[in-house]
Amino acid sequence: MASSEDDLHEWYTLYLRTMRRVAVPPRPLRFFQALWKYMMPIGLMNTIFAERHSEGRTELIAGLVSFMHNKRVSAGFLACPAEHFYLRPNDLIHWEGIRWATDNGFREYDFGEVPEGDAQLRRFKTKWGAEERQLYHYYCPQMPANSADWSVLSSYQNLLGGVWQHLPLRVTAHLGDLIYSYL
Repeated sequence: MASSEDDLHEWYTLYLRTMRRVAVPPRPLRFFQALWKYMMPIGLMNTIFAERHSEGRTELIAGLVSFMHNKRVSAGFLACPAEHFYLRPNDLIHWEGIRWATDNGFREYDFGEVPEGDAQLRRFKTKWGAEERQLYHYYCPQMPANSADWSVLSSYQNLLGGVWQHLPLRVTAHLGDLIYSYL
């Protein structure tokens, strides 16, 4: 578990790398700092980290920010760079998250959203026995899925995704901050 805001800063670098790999704008650091400041002290948020100990060093290789409400723990933001996948830190983190949740009286563990068409992530979550539930998104203004604007946007998304994965982390962090300031 994270014990300080410094731990959160170290995790944020992994998060930036993860969001760049999956071509998603990252939430700004100040968002996570606010979660730490306001939600952590009242038990609505926790963090679980996976570390690797090697040659006298400890290296953070993955981390999860989770949220608690009523009897549910929801996995919110998982960060793990691809070069650590072979160590299976995501499995370890979810195992510890489930164990922590049951030890603390929670009844449900929500693995989080699976984007449409992400079969690999769907397999990862269903191997735990997770039950898929419909998740509804609401947009304002609403853009019909079959509009010409939507198909143009999809084409640009593919192109931009390829570019995004090669941007420096500082740039993705700055762009994510700009994007989320308008949402």
